[in-house]
Amino acid sequence: MIYEDKTLAINKPGECYIDLSDFNTAIKQASLTDNKKEKINFFKKAAELYSGNVLEGYYESWCEELREQYREKFIAASEQLILMLEERSLNEDLIQYTEKLLQYDRLNLSAFKSLIKHFIKTGNKAKALKSYEKFKKDYYSSFEENLPEKSVNEIEELFN
Repeated sequence: MIYEDKTLAINKPGECYIDLSDFNTAIKQASLTDNKKEKINFFKKAAELYSGNVLEGYYESWCEELREQYREKFIAASEQLILMLEERSLNEDLIQYTEKLLQYDRLNLSAFKSLIKHFIKTGNKAKALKSYEKFKKDYYSSFEENLPEKSVNEIEELFN
């Protein structure tokens, strides 16, 4: 490990825990099993282990590549998890993991649509509309343009 331009070593008898290893293992195990309940549990574990940008504050190219690699893995695993939770009507988990994904990828359209579908399905159309308005504002503040018409149509179709 390098710290303040000095190379440091960890004492051999010491232990070092790296949650990225567990994250990778959970993703791999999810891809290897056909059991949907196990797959959901592995994806949940991976989502729980993800706590944001890897090596935040470091801007060397290898750090940025690693950060993006783990972010993409988290997003892909979360999107699969959300679809499986939606399929099984596991509503509390659906909200929890959708909100976590949106915390790190606030303009994730597929996650947002799952959340809107859930709110509408459970009779909370007002919350769905409020979330939709927030999503449009977030999109505009990020890109200084309105949500694309295709996305607007897809979302508004959910309200009908």
